[in-house]
Amino acid sequence: MTLSPGDSAWSTLTYTNPAITGATTVTPTALLVTPPDETAPISVRWTGGKVSNTGKASVPRVSPLRPGNGA
Repeated sequence: MTLSPGDSAWSTLTYTNPAITGATTVTPTALLVTPPDETAPISVRWTGGKVSNTGKASVPRVSPLRPGNGA
């Protein structure tokens, strides 16, 4: 997908609710995203709630990018 200046794209991030596994948790403040063909990440405010801090309770999955804002 090619974006022109001002265009946007979105992707779905999924992960297991840590309450299901009983894992200890943390609440991130941001998610670092490195756009395709870039080397520097962009910091995006995290609004997804608690996540496991063990790294063993869930494997995050990211969908392919789609044009638009995800609304």
